[in-house]
Amino acid sequence: MDNKHIVAIDAGSSKISLAVGFESDNGFRVVYHRTLPSAGIRQGRIQNAQQASEVIQELIGGVKEELGLVVNQVVINLPSYPIVQRQGKSVLPREDEVMVQENEITLLKEQACGDVLRQEEERGEKVGMSVYRCVSQSYSDGVDFPLGKDDIIGRFTDHIEGYYQIFLGNSRPAINIDNTLGLQELVAARKFFMPECIAKMVLDPTDIENGVALVDIGGGVTSVSIFTGGILRYYDSIPFGGRCVTMDIRNECGVSETLAENIKKGYGICCPDKLLSMSDKFLRIKLRDSTRTKEVGVKYLSEVVTARMREIFDAVLYIIQQSELADELGSGIVLTGGGSLLANCAKLLGEMSGYNVRVGRIGRRFAALSKELQTPAMAGCLGLLYAGRGLDKVWFVTDPEDPRINAIEKSEPADASATETTETETADIAEISVEDSAAGTAATSAAETAAGTAATSAAETAGTSAANAAAGTKGTAAANTPVPDAPEYDLFGRKPQAAPRPTLKPTPKSARKDNGFIDKLGRRLSQIMNPDETEEVGDLFGDDAFNN
Repeated sequence: MDNKHIVAIDAGSSKISLAVGFESDNGFRVVYHRTLPSAGIRQGRIQNAQQASEVIQELIGGVKEELGLVVNQVVINLPSYPIVQRQGKSVLPREDEVMVQENEITLLKEQACGDVLRQEEERGEKVGMSVYRCVSQSYSDGVDFPLGKDDIIGRFTDHIEGYYQIFLGNSRPAINIDNTLGLQELVAARKFFMPECIAKMVLDPTDIENGVALVDIGGGVTSVSIFTGGILRYYDSIPFGGRCVTMDIRNECGVSETLAENIKKGYGICCPDKLLSMSDKFLRIKLRDSTRTKEVGVKYLSEVVTARMREIFDAVLYIIQQSELADELGSGIVLTGGGSLLANCAKLLGEMSGYNVRVGRIGRRFAALSKELQTPAMAGCLGLLYAGRGLDKVWFVTDPEDPRINAIEKSEPADASATETTETETADIAEISVEDSAAGTAATSAAETAAGTAATSAAETAGTSAANAAAGTKGTAAANTPVPDAPEYDLFGRKPQAAPRPTLKPTPKSARKDNGFIDKLGRRLSQIMNPDETEEVGDLFGDDAFNN
């Protein structure tokens, strides 16, 4: 049987993940995956191509060694920060009332993207911007509005209008992706804007239809994607995430960053008031290179983690309010990314917002998915892999024993589990123990192996396990400025308000809290972070595989 193997790389600030999959008789299968610590990437953008390419080289080498395949092309993620959102409108007049064809809808989208890029150039505010994603919101035939894509195609009309949300990003980070892959003689088959890829992994179609905010807590970036009516309506991101928590632990406990990361993974818990019996215990850390020990209270550690997560969630709630869609989130908020695995993380955001908050789990889109892959931390990589299925004419790999392209015949393993290799940095600890502050007796201990594997023994909490969060630094969020001359109706088919809409409160519930920090944070986030000025290269990516 001929199978086309698809290779996906998720390049993040804290880790770079690779996955290989193909379509089998039993469904789409993941046959190999591996994760390595990231290098040369900050806030989701490749800054040092040489360092990033060395990590990718090791990942690609593992594919050849384990599967005997030579990788030619990959699907890879576009940066998630900074992103500028613009509203676009395109009109296609027609001489006669003839049936609308799909190629005319494509032409409308291309015109809207071109108009927005020209407007950015005329403003002179954003230089070197490219279209990362263009999502159709609604259409009109001059009589009926709003119409979906399926509704407008096939109608007889002499007038077509299309309304779009266009997401712009700096061209230089996208060019750096090509340069990095080129060092390993690889080509990007497609660069994907991540919100829809991740949504296909962790959201149900009902969630996307009823309204949901997808919060991806990544290494260097936390992003908020809002879906209603089955469509991506709003996106924004902030340049800090899980690494901020790691750095806080490092600074407060006086340990190395590597050790702080392992402490976060093993013992990072939100909501110190819900620790129960664990609040009286402390961590005793014995350093490998000396006889010194450090003692950190479990409750104090939880307070450090909670303080940073509150700041991140305050920014998330501010973005939701700015979207003017806060009242339309019927399915609440879904958390994903490595940072979402912090214990009590969803509970903290639920108390702050009043929404129903849950941690997203990988859906059943793959056959026999191994347990190691069924985690929100892998949602991005698996989403890229699944999106690559639509690229039928792409040559991803070659078989050294078969010169044909896309005709790879491999024997199926006996079991359906995927091959996994995960690399962990060596921590500079010999032992971590959880002890009772009164009796001094050890409750839990975790010793490292001789190879230096980090001790991440899970502390007992209120029934949840701790997180695998990633890197980030503080910063300001990119502002979303609408295009002048808005249409008579907005993108959702609503007439514009006569007066500015007051600050929106999410769906009213008695449990919701009014955070005064929102206003202060809003003033800080309202400053625009201007990306580095680069040469204008236009749209680098063409149409996405997701056709809206």
